[in-house]
Amino acid sequence: MEAAALHSRALMTTFQPQSIANMIWAYATLAHSPPADFLTLLCGHALHELPNFSPQNISNTIWALATLKHTNRVLALLHLQLRFAVAQSGLSLSQPGLPASCVNCKA
Repeated sequence: MEAAALHSRALMTTFQPQSIANMIWAYATLAHSPPADFLTLLCGHALHELPNFSPQNISNTIWALATLKHTNRVLALLHLQLRFAVAQSGLSLSQPGLPASCVNCKA
């Protein structure tokens, strides 16, 4: 698995959302946490590509990160996805009716 991470580092900027989701999913399915620096790069690229993720890419990535016990990264992805969805809807995070936990969360 380290060889996959090493090879993927060089290609990281070419990864499309499904490639990102599949890479993290593969590690979680094998119950093998990737090297920390590789996961940081992969999650950084995921955050950059997040507006292009399909719902399936998002759910697979969040499942994989949660399975690997990277809850801080899950929360960051969820927070950014929430902000993106709210921006697309034309609402704001201070909109009445949104739970306080949504308004006060931090990435």
